Amino acid sequence: MSIICGHLNWYDVRFPLSTLAAQRAELADIQHQLEVLKAREKDLKAALASVVYTILTLPPEITSHIFLDCLPFHGRVRPSSIKAPLVLAQACRYWRDVALATPRLWSSIDLNLEIGRPNIPEKGTIALLRTWLSRAKRSPISLML
Repeated sequence: MSIICGHLNWYDVRFPLSTLAAQRAELADIQHQLEVLKAREKDLKAALASVVYTILTLPPEITSHIFLDCLPFHGRVRPSSIKAPLVLAQACRYWRDVALATPRLWSSIDLNLEIGRPNIPEKGTIALLRTWLSRAKRSPISLML
């Protein structure tokens, strides 16, 4: 940068000024794009909020019957987060409420306690069994070990 009489040379200042102006213009474009995207996001959220999911409008009694039909045909439920009843209780708040209010969903459990393992089940297995049985409430229990 050359200094003439203690001042910057105009040619040395011109390039940074034009670069700064270009960056400001680019920033303004990006801010405009951001505003457009935020408006689109707001519209999409409003559209989603107005959607009525038919399955959520069914009475709990009907939903409960549908849930019972999701159980294995043989009647023994091996706990799994990807199978009924656990997967049903994880879908949404309404389904969780219905699943927890349907004792027959929890009235059967098949636990694999392998032969050769210590006779004392793990703490997690005991906690699972307690939770499962408490959800079954007063329904007849089918327990397979």
